Amino acid sequence: MVSGAASPAPQDSGGWTPIIWAAEHKHIEVIRMLLTRGADVTLTDNEENICLHWASFTGSAAIAEVLLNARCDLHAVNYHGDTPLHIAARESYHDCVLLFLSRGANPELRNKEGDTAWDLTPERSDVWFALQLNRKLRLGVGNRAVRTEKIICRDVARGYENVPIPCVNGVDGEPCPEDYKYISENCETSTMNIDRNITHLQHCTCVDDCSSSNCLCGQLSIRCWYDKDGRLLQEFNKIEPPLIFECNQACSCWRNCKNRVVQSGIKVRLQLYRTAKMGWGVRALHTIPQGTFICEYVGELISDAEADVREDDSYLFDLDNKDGEVYCIDARYYGNISRFINHLCDPNIIPVRVFMLHQDLRFPRIAFFSSRDIRTGEELGFDYGDRFWDIKSKYFTCQCGSEKCKHSAEAIALEQSRLARLDPHPELLPELGSLPPAP
Repeated sequence: MVSGAASPAPQDSGGWTPIIWAAEHKHIEVIRMLLTRGADVTLTDNEENICLHWASFTGSAAIAEVLLNARCDLHAVNYHGDTPLHIAARESYHDCVLLFLSRGANPELRNKEGDTAWDLTPERSDVWFALQLNRKLRLGVGNRAVRTEKIICRDVARGYENVPIPCVNGVDGEPCPEDYKYISENCETSTMNIDRNITHLQHCTCVDDCSSSNCLCGQLSIRCWYDKDGRLLQEFNKIEPPLIFECNQACSCWRNCKNRVVQSGIKVRLQLYRTAKMGWGVRALHTIPQGTFICEYVGELISDAEADVREDDSYLFDLDNKDGEVYCIDARYYGNISRFINHLCDPNIIPVRVFMLHQDLRFPRIAFFSSRDIRTGEELGFDYGDRFWDIKSKYFTCQCGSEKCKHSAEAIALEQSRLARLDPHPELLPELGSLPPAP
């Protein structure tokens, strides 16, 4: 499992996963390792307990906190209708109860027997007093609705990715987006005539793991840009990334050679979540080292001419072929998790053009890699580019909140003020639009 050869989420006859076993036996370091390897915290045993239920049952607040930080569902219910708070209250685990209450657990929820956490607690015990104080605090804020983040979809990818991608919302009542079709690879709705002829592929004849300088695929990319862990080398040019040619089906190497990173699919754990100001966004569920492959930008392959006549251009990614016809990826109607990645003026991921199953230079795959270390819970974002904002700033402005923000209302106003001092005709300056409500 440490080498990545084994799955962190197999289930035994009782439905137990490795992370459930580790929670039941209080092996916190094992849990941390499993989370970095993509363990699915949403999987349930045969009685519908998730790993957080078992951390609660054993009274391990430290493990429960690790699982909550990994976006475990605080309000998950098992077959009996018990939440983790029900279990902690029944077992009189004061620390777990305090942790769950501090994270927004609702002590008024009832299980299938009709019991709340209150009903399961001995009167005047430490847990009873904690629940009583929580009730007074809730009443003290005038019974205002306190929104807590809830999982509204276990996997937006419907099993089409290596790891599930849950969707959560703790901001408003917006449901999980369903106005598109999730796909894991680019699709075509009209003939693109992509050259997929295997005899046209340049390929290597390596019999090792393609780590030598003799690998032809590496030479096509100038060199192989992946290290032994499948991450981009430190010297990779993040400002003007070179093309990457991964090994393909015509190569003599094995499927697990080091030059097959993007084609192996998503390995990091991501989450679709509702942001406060930018609609939906994507964040990391564990620490992601610099140079790690995140996901592809996936959508419908269309011509530039087709893109010009489409009403909604919000999801277009230009493939930038400078030697002839121009094509785009449109993720409006068909796309993957990348369609929800927001713009950040201080981005933490970069797009790289990659070739795998074909080498038709008109149609590179767009792969996102982390440009720096990304923290657990940090939003992912790339720079949409000045050309995007030259058009869109008339309708809305950037809400990334970065100190380096170039496209906020304030930044644009400052730029207009600077230009006004230089330009004797300020009426010719571009108009600053107002920000519409987040979708």
